[in-house]
This record gives sequence, C-alpha cells and structure tokens, in this order.
Amino acid sequence: MEFKQGIISQYPVAFGEQSDEGGSAFGGSFSERWGWYQSFIRIARELNIHIREVGREPLHESLTLLSYLIDESNEEAKNIKKTFKK
Repeated sequence: MEFKQGIISQYPVAFGEQSDEGGSAFGGSFSERWGWYQSFIRIARELNIHIREVGREPLHESLTLLSYLIDESNEEAKNIKKTFKK
C-alpha cells in the first residue's frame, strides 16, 4: 500500500490527481513542472526518434534545434494574436 501511494504521489496527473484549477497537483506552470523533459520530448518529436535517443544527439545541435523551435512557436503565437486583434 505504501508503494502504491508513493507511485500515485510521484505521478498525480497519470492517476487523475489534479488541483481545482485544472493544473497539476505539483503546481507551477507547464515549463516549471516538466523542465528538461519537455525539451527532450520536443526534440524527439522533431527528429522522429525515441526520447531515449535524444541524449545521444550532439548537444549543440540539439540546443540549436530547440532554440529554433521555441523561437518558431513564439513567432507563430505572435502572428496568431496579431491576426485576432484585427
């Protein structure tokens, strides 16, 4: 029973344990909660590789790609906001 509770407390979202605001039980923003993991997921998706393989990619290439993807997303969001303000 203790093991089960430990697992549930480590992965509350996977077990439907969320706060009233719809956020995670850990609190904080998406970026604060997931940190490097979200970066690995993003790189894996872009390169179409398994997340385990991301750590084997050249560091500078991965960080350049990640920087580009973040800038691209920010630019797209800015353009969408601009479109809806018209």
